[in-house]
Amino acid sequence: MLCWQLMFIRAYLEVDSASKGMAVNGGQKMPEAGDSRDDCSDVEDEILLEANAYALASHFLWGLWAIVQSSISTIQFAYLVCTSSCY
Repeated sequence: MLCWQLMFIRAYLEVDSASKGMAVNGGQKMPEAGDSRDDCSDVEDEILLEANAYALASHFLWGLWAIVQSSISTIQFAYLVCTSSCY
């Protein structure tokens, strides 16, 4: 998952810096399967941490939604089972 996140972040930064007429991402290589957070620049690390914090908040809210739906919904669906298997 980290590899895909880094690929997206680096592509985003490349497009963003190109649109501002800046140097492209410091000439860093694209991430590979074994790459870790040690291979990140400070900007990439900040974006990675922020994105993962928002992802955690999103998972939490969907979990709360499933708990509420399981108790009030008239639709026959296993909300809690689905949520526990997804997250």
